[in-house]
Parts: sequence; structure tokens; C-alpha cells
Amino acid sequence: SYYFPNFYEQVNNGNSGDADLMSNASVLPVRRGSTFFRFPKNNYYTLPQILKSNNYYTRSLHASDGAIWNISTALKSFGFDNSKDMYDFKNSETFWMGLTDEEFFSQVSDLMNSDSKPFYYYTVTVTSHEPFELPDNMKTLKLDSDFDKTCMGNYFQAIHYTDKQIGDFINILDKKGILDSSVIVIYGDHSGIHKYFNDEINELTQYKSWWDNNFKVPFIIYSKNMTGKNIDTIGGQVDILPSMLYLMGVDKSKYENTSMGRNLFNTQKSYVILNNGTIIGKNELSQEDISHVKQSFNIADLITRTDYFKNSK
Repeated sequence: SYYFPNFYEQVNNGNSGDADLMSNASVLPVRRGSTFFRFPKNNYYTLPQILKSNNYYTRSLHASDGAIWNISTALKSFGFDNSKDMYDFKNSETFWMGLTDEEFFSQVSDLMNSDSKPFYYYTVTVTSHEPFELPDNMKTLKLDSDFDKTCMGNYFQAIHYTDKQIGDFINILDKKGILDSSVIVIYGDHSGIHKYFNDEINELTQYKSWWDNNFKVPFIIYSKNMTGKNIDTIGGQVDILPSMLYLMGVDKSKYENTSMGRNLFNTQKSYVILNNGTIIGKNELSQEDISHVKQSFNIADLITRTDYFKNSK
């Protein structure tokens, strides 16, 4: 895999919906309220639209209720050929917010048998979401009994479960022959345990300093038989779209002037602006660059509040 160890969350009040926005449209969320609640039908130059122009079939697939953060309405406006939430799947196994990851991935892989190729699937899992309290039959990580009862123990169990289901999903795709021509991208939409239980974590007697994520989330790109490497460039969720379209061989003229993010594979600037305004990598930027980056939130607000791209398509 290509692994990005310096990749950061940039979500604001819209939480997971903001991550959907940035990964598919490369625009930062608005500063007040949830972007998807306030502006669910806005126009953007999105991953599904751009890939459709390159003959991809596109689906958005959420394992939870699409009404959460108004996700279903917003993603339909992104131009997906088809969008599903938990109510469009067979709900034979659910937990907390929606389908279990195991059930979800099983049904997602079944859809791939009938869809035309190439396709772009945007899939969102929910079993590893807070409160991270899996039933005993879904816990498979062997932990000290006392630690297993803590919030961090619960978190490890939930993440371990999801990790296994991703691995099983990849194996299913391999057996079906789909993996040979696929690229799998894994990213985190926002901090997990620290976002909800930070006070409890700091009080644990088993506390370890390596638990602190400092707003980092995973970003992993996998393709069968590729040579893996770390890419140390600093980036964030708004950089997913240009990075992925570059990998897919899409001409940069289709996204470079409508994306707020950068292609992390060839950018000469290693930085990210966090939701609180902190610029990671600031010391490597010129004063002109810093001044420009500080305008990011205002630019994003103008793009969204004016529906800037509406008349440009």
C-alpha cells in the first residue's frame, strides 16, 4: 500500500458528512453549521461526476441511515448513478447505527457482480463508530480483562473488528477476480476515541502516549501486487480527490481549478490546515503561502454559500 502517516482530519460541525464532502468534492466545510444540512443540493466538481465522464459507473453506499447529517440528499446531488443507505440493503445483521461491517461488505461485494466496469464505489462503514461497545460475539481481540472493560479497550475491539472485515472484503474481491483491476482507498472521516472519550482516556492507569493521534486519521491506497511505501507529505481529507484522480490517469484540467486540495503524489508543498486554523507544516511555507492558506475557510465559505460552480458547468 501507499501509506500516508501525516494525514489529518479537517471536519467541522458536519462531522462524517464533512468528510464525505471533502473526499468527493475537495472543498472545505462551511464554518457555521453542517454543510450538508445548510446546502445539500449545491453544485461541485465531484469524484463521481468526473469519473463518470471517464465511463465509470458510480455508487455511494452507506451502512447507516442516510438521514444522518442529510447524507443521502447531499450525495445524490454529487452525481452518483446510484445511492443506497441501510434501508436499501437486506438488514439481516445490524448493530447500533446500521449494518455490521461484515454484512455490509458482503452485500457490497454482491453488487459488484452485476455492475458495469469500471466502477467507483464510495462505501462508508459504521460498526467502529462510537460508543465502541461491541457485543461479546463480535469481540475477537485478546486483551487483559480489566483493560477490555475500559473505553480504550472497547475502541481496540471495535477497530480490530473493522480491520478484519476490511481484510475479509479484500479476500472476497480477490476470489472473485475483481481485485486484479481494483484500487482500494481507506481513510478515516474523523478522530475516533479521542473525539468522544478524551477525558476518560487521560484518567486510565494504563494510559500510553502513543494513543494520542493529534488529529491524524488513516489514508491508505492499496492495489494488488503494488510495491508499498510511506509517503510522508503532509495532507488532509481535502487532498483525496486530486490525489485519486491523478492515480486514475484523469487529466488535471478536469479538477485542478475546482479543487481546494493538492495532489499529494507530486505537490512541492507539504502542509495541512486543521479545522481550528492550525497549519501543520507551516515552517516549510513562505509567508505568501501562509497568507494564502489562511484564506482557505473564507474561500470555501464563498464557494458553498454562493453555489459558485452552479453556472460553470
